Amino acid sequence: MAAGVNAGLRVINVTTPASPSETGFYSQPIVPAEAVVSSGLAYVGGGDGGLVVVDVSDSTAPVAIGFLDTSGTAWGVAVSGSLAYVADLTGGLRIVDVSIPSSPAAVGSLDTAGRTRGVAVVDTLAYVADGNSGSFLVVDISDRSNPSVMGSPDSLFHDLYDVVISQDTAYVADYDSGLQVIDVSNPTTPSEVGSYVSSWRACGLDYAADYAYVAALSEGLPVIDVSNPVTPVEVGSFPSGQQSRGVAVSGNLVFVADGRSGVLVVDVTNPASPTEVASFDTPGDAVQVTVVDSLVYVSDTYSLEILRMIPTVGAAEKRGVEARASGSKPRLFYSGPNPFRSAAAIRYQIPASNHV
Repeated sequence: MAAGVNAGLRVINVTTPASPSETGFYSQPIVPAEAVVSSGLAYVGGGDGGLVVVDVSDSTAPVAIGFLDTSGTAWGVAVSGSLAYVADLTGGLRIVDVSIPSSPAAVGSLDTAGRTRGVAVVDTLAYVADGNSGSFLVVDISDRSNPSVMGSPDSLFHDLYDVVISQDTAYVADYDSGLQVIDVSNPTTPSEVGSYVSSWRACGLDYAADYAYVAALSEGLPVIDVSNPVTPVEVGSFPSGQQSRGVAVSGNLVFVADGRSGVLVVDVTNPASPTEVASFDTPGDAVQVTVVDSLVYVSDTYSLEILRMIPTVGAAEKRGVEARASGSKPRLFYSGPNPFRSAAAIRYQIPASNHV
């Protein structure tokens, strides 16, 4: 579920999926790729800004309360207990103590051969997608100050972007080679059991009930049946039309971070025929999405936004889903290019009609 460039984070309430609206936002000049939410806190991989901890307990007023500048570029994040695990691109895997959210502290690290992009954690093991090294790593994190590689498949892959774990199976987004399926029942000898090779570029993925949902840039949302992990089969797809980079599943809905199209809500009740039921046009480029309960957290251009679902006429179908201004203050979004050239775009929002 991790990918993105030049982004912030937005949060969406999805009580009524057909009509999302904004309830709050956090804006910060960081370049995040993934956010994980736990107990009212969002842990954001802030790119060159490192790990950022945002208090989202009040959905109308998220506030950044903690920062840690990692040695690389904070890309993917996983959280377990009081520890955050950061896929830090050239910085490898970083382990951060977040028991005091306002003062995150580095406690351990593992240098890797590639650009570490994705991480998932289960108990005392971390599963690492090590980017352009082509390596998938199973890491022993029982000693947080001294993580060590336990095992890795014999075969190298291409460019691993994301990883999701379900029981004894790892599903891995391989940018140039589609979907990889790896048996991790024995962490010392993980082995590839199947793959689905395609021309689309796999940036992120999520898994639910024998299906893997892949964010595949301009190819949108391929749906892969992995009930037989040896021979995964593409059974459906949704052509988003932009740059699908992040995806999250909640029930029979899939949320897609689709670049300039914002957030798309896709009904996958019939996986062979995914259907868009709603969308929300974020001010910047949506690059990552995470679902927690009835809220959807969206990495967007330099901001953390909180959106709420507002019932509208014809909510069962896709209608005009509009953004609601959060609060009464004007907002200036990221402007570019930076530095400005002869032409530049300045994006802003005002709560009511007025002179600018």
